Amino acid sequence: MNKIKQFRIERNLTQKELSDLLGIGQSTLSEIENNKYLPRIDLAKKIAKILNCELDEIFPEEYEQSKI
Repeated sequence: MNKIKQFRIERNLTQKELSDLLGIGQSTLSEIENNKYLPRIDLAKKIAKILNCELDEIFPEEYEQSKI
């Protein structure tokens, strides 16, 4: 299971709820969860913040150089 989906489910959020919090379409979130779309770093950080996790927990390799 994709880490974003795993964290979302653990936090009792639906795709619709999380996509609304992120200000993106549900279809975009679905593509991110299915590894069909890599979000920009700012959106990736927002996802991590809302899910209360570290960026490298949900994107371990993709944003390796972007730790701030």
